[in-house]
Amino acid sequence: MLIPLVAIAVAACSAGTGGAHGNATEAVASSDTITGNADLATVTGNADLADAAPAVAQGSLKLLAPADAGAIAAVRQAAGTLSDVAVTSAQSFKITSGGQQIATFVAGEGKAPDAVNAGCFAAIVQNGRATVLPTIGSGAWEAETCLSTDAVGILGASDPVRIAVIYKAASPNAEVLEPVVLQWDRAGRVTIDEAASTRASTAGATSVKAVRELLK
Repeated sequence: MLIPLVAIAVAACSAGTGGAHGNATEAVASSDTITGNADLATVTGNADLADAAPAVAQGSLKLLAPADAGAIAAVRQAAGTLSDVAVTSAQSFKITSGGQQIATFVAGEGKAPDAVNAGCFAAIVQNGRATVLPTIGSGAWEAETCLSTDAVGILGASDPVRIAVIYKAASPNAEVLEPVVLQWDRAGRVTIDEAASTRASTAGATSVKAVRELLK
């Protein structure tokens, strides 16, 4: 039985604005945007080097390193209910369209309050608002321990945008590369596509390239 995952969000507001919107916690996040010259569509650890080809765009979308500091700060604050939070800078990127930054993807580690095993998370920051999704170690992946985020890549530029995240995870019997597919609708909503994630995992898709080929 799948256990629903709860996204954690922080909405950035001006210094003169108070109060909370719904269940989200408000905080002032830096509006600074750092525009680097690094240009990677996918960065991998030990995954297939074909995923690491520079300047590869899906449609008009690109992942560019590094992620901006203001977005990372917003994610750290949004992930406040997680313990042992650590941002994986090597797998965090600006998301650009037509050369303009439209959002930021941030990967990291953090254990959910009700989790037994160490976990990871994926986050999207857009218009100052950070949405953090616990992944490995929570929900459908609660039996697995997250060791690291291994690779990130955009699967396609349609709306919603699909993003594949490959995790190095451990079960009681083995270490595996576990794919998780995210959906981002560009209006700010980010969810986990559990059906696509399960399909990729069952098919043994252990790289962004393999997930892209499977789900195209």
